Amino acid sequence: PAIIFANVAFWEGDIFLFDMALSWASGMDALARSNRGFMAMIPGMIAPKLRRLYDVLPVADVGARMGSAGADIWQDMTAQQGGGGKYNVSFVDNLADVTAATHIIGGWYDLTIKSQLGDYHELKAAGKKPYLTVGPYNHTSLRLAMGTCVEEGTRWMRAHLGGDMGQLRDKPVRLFVQGPDEWRDFDSWPPAATPQRWYLQGG
Repeated sequence: PAIIFANVAFWEGDIFLFDMALSWASGMDALARSNRGFMAMIPGMIAPKLRRLYDVLPVADVGARMGSAGADIWQDMTAQQGGGGKYNVSFVDNLADVTAATHIIGGWYDLTIKSQLGDYHELKAAGKKPYLTVGPYNHTSLRLAMGTCVEEGTRWMRAHLGGDMGQLRDKPVRLFVQGPDEWRDFDSWPPAATPQRWYLQGG
């Protein structure tokens, strides 16, 4: 069995996602200079000092304003247009080679959700049968997301490692639908739907 953790994409085609990359590089630099583990990243990712870096040009020079770890990461992320460095890893090219059962768990507000849904589509296109679970979480909703991750992950592992396939839910896609605020199961993503036309006028 496999659990795919989507990569954080810092490029959309040839467009560099400056804000996300800056926050990540600064957070990783804070992590490298601390012995407090991943919690040390958070202040580095939201620190007021990031504001002054938005006006630095050329963009490649931003790294020089960070600590050494942040500078190395920034250099790697900006070295190749469209990505390609070790911090811009994409697994899409070899997803078709994945033979393990796969369950992708994410959050609607998570910075990785786009790449996770992309992974799901690539696996489906390759004839695989991935499971997908998406909740109302962002990247740091640990307390909210933990229950879902533990429950879904435990069932998944019991099914594929323990042979108890009865642990698997009936439908492979489970989504938290906002508005009614409830979980719903579907056969695939996006769910089957009937297109409707709406007009911004009476009638």
